[in-house]
Parts: sequence; structure tokens; C-alpha cells
Amino acid sequence: MRLIRRIFERKRQFIDKVQDKHVIYFLNSITNALVNSFSSFNDTVHYINSSLISLLHVERSFVFLFNEPKTKLRLFSCTGMLGMDVKNGTELSVANFFVKDLLENGDYIITDVSGDSRIPDLFRKVGSTYLLFAPLMFRKDSLGILVLDTKRDKTPFGEGDITYLEQFVGTLSIVIQNARIMERMRHKEAKLETVYKIANEMNSMNDLDALLNMILEEGLSLVDGRTGALMLLNEETQTLDIRCARGIGEDFIRSIHLHMGEGITGWAAKTGKVQRVDDVRNDPRYVKTNEEVRSELAAPLLVDRKVIGVIAVDSDEIHQFNDKDEELLAILASQAAIAINHQSMKKEIEELKRR
Repeated sequence: MRLIRRIFERKRQFIDKVQDKHVIYFLNSITNALVNSFSSFNDTVHYINSSLISLLHVERSFVFLFNEPKTKLRLFSCTGMLGMDVKNGTELSVANFFVKDLLENGDYIITDVSGDSRIPDLFRKVGSTYLLFAPLMFRKDSLGILVLDTKRDKTPFGEGDITYLEQFVGTLSIVIQNARIMERMRHKEAKLETVYKIANEMNSMNDLDALLNMILEEGLSLVDGRTGALMLLNEETQTLDIRCARGIGEDFIRSIHLHMGEGITGWAAKTGKVQRVDDVRNDPRYVKTNEEVRSELAAPLLVDRKVIGVIAVDSDEIHQFNDKDEELLAILASQAAIAINHQSMKKEIEELKRR
């Protein structure tokens, strides 16, 4: 009897040591990831996800993360024995049973792929046998989900696996959030630097039409807009007329003349403030110029608090724009207004000289 107890005690001690090594290994991985988060968000997430393969002895590991408006859950990292071309960006439906349950209850879910018809097709395609779904939470904010796919010994996942995984998921979520914040800071700094470079170029241009086209192109690029227009105030008619556009038909360009307060663009001109609409279908102010437009961001061009025009950018996705985009477009608009006014002054001076 003592011999049996000794054997079990040694086995327990051995398991504890192995788990301690795993914890140390993971903590080292976390430390490296925190350092790596200063270089790339993508690399950080993939690095941690790869470490889970060795740590938890699974065939595959998937990390799905939400976009900022939390309307889509996309595959961000997949590592392990994939056996097929699994592309980052593959989406899981937010209406899926597993996803809804994870988000609403924050519970871990274990399932057998062959016996569950609700499993997303992706996991059938890669040949999954057993799956363990875990929510990635930072405080009360849902970042996404982690999916562990089939243990190497082919045994089903159990409560012990959940208990073991819980040691790491919280830390993993913190690292992901930390890396995302660092990425946003780098992205914002790069975008701001781009804006000021654009400002220098704008002020050196002598052709108004070329300047307006440049402003619109850079505005679309800065906030990832698909279509848009730059409108200037016609002093005689007191309407906003389109001077250049992308994704808007010629008939609309010639026919649209917005009054102050008319449409989202006109409202930006009337209030002198950036207007952001997450879904134009729910906003009665929207003047339809493109059937595919879902969200809009409009920033007034101000000179000495006087509106001289508006730059408006659109997207075919709802909730496309955020606070950062508002700030960037507002900065671009303020620089653009100075450049446009500078062009107008030069034109007036040249006309006076001709007289």
C-alpha cells in the first residue's frame, strides 16, 4: 500500500514539475511577446498562438479577433498541422451558436466535430476531431475567441483541459490588448506624419483642381474610405457644389447642390463639426448618391471659422469609421482649408495684377 502511495506521489510531483515547466515556458513566451508587441501586432498574436501549440499539445490553434465595431469576427492567426490553405481574414458568423454562447456567457465550450452539426465549416475542412472554444476577454471587453483543435493523442478535451487553459487565456488576452494599443499608437503616429507631409505638398501646389483631387485621394486613403466627394461653397448661390468625387456618377456630380444643413455633408457645413454616421440607412439626412454606401464621415473645411467646403468619405461597410478617423480627417481638412484658401488668394492677386 505504501509503495502504491509512493508511486502516485511521485507521479503527482512529476506532473507538477512538468506543469511548472510549461508555466515557465509560457511566461517566457509572454515576456518575449510583450517585447515583440513593440514591433508588430500581427507577429505578437501569431507568436503567442504558436507557443500554445507546444504548450497544450494540440494539432492546431486558431485566434479569431473582432474588428473595432465588433460586427465581424475574423481569423487572425492559425498555426499547426493545417493540411490546407487556411487564410487569415476568414470570418466566423457572429450569429453562430458557439460564438453567441461564448460572447453572451463567457463559457468554454467542448465539442465533438462529428456529432455536432452546428460546427463552422472551416473546422470540418481542416479535419478537426475535437474542439475547445475559449473566450478572449480583457476586463469586460470581448476581444475574440481562441479555438484549440484536436489533442495530439486524439483523446477528447475534458474539464482538466479547461482548468489548465484558464491559467493562460487571461494573460494571452492582456498581451493581445497591449499589442493592439501599441499598434494603434504606431498607426496614429504614422498617419499624423503622413498628414503633415501632405500639408507641405498641398501648400506648394499651384493648380486648384489638382489640389482638390489630391486632398480627396489622401482623405480616402487616411481613413480607408471607398468613395467620397470634396465640395466647395459657391459664394453666389450659397450651395455646396461637388468639385471632385470618387464612386459617384457624373449625373449626380452635376445635379447635386446642397444648401447649408442639407444632407450629412450640409450638416457638417452648417455646424462646422465633423459628422460621423455609422449606417446612413438609419439617418434621414443622408442624400443618396450611391446605393452601396453604408457609413459616412464628413469634415468641414474652415478658414477663420468660416466654412469654405466639406470633404466627405464613404464606405460600403457599417461602422467603418471611428474616433481616430474623425481626428485624422479633421486634421487633414484644416490643412486642406489653408491650402485651398492660399490658392484662392494667389488667384485673386494674379487677377489684380492683370488689371
